[in-house]
Amino acid sequence: MDAMQLGEKLLNGPLGSPLLSMGNRLLYLNAVRKPLVSVVDRRLQTYQARRAPLARQHALIARAVLHTLDQLIARRTWRA
Repeated sequence: MDAMQLGEKLLNGPLGSPLLSMGNRLLYLNAVRKPLVSVVDRRLQTYQARRAPLARQHALIARAVLHTLDQLIARRTWRA
């Protein structure tokens, strides 16, 4: 069983809803969200650097959406 199947089985089981709720709550903590956003942003930058022009544009759009969501959440969060 690979990681994708394990994740699918876990989220479809009885623990799926509480795990997703906990994950959503963690995203509103700056201490968790900021490092996660920077990791995803770095991954998108490396993806963007190695691809064709159209894929680069998609990566730029994804990064813009990521940073917009981060800023919107940052306005609504408490400090941790």
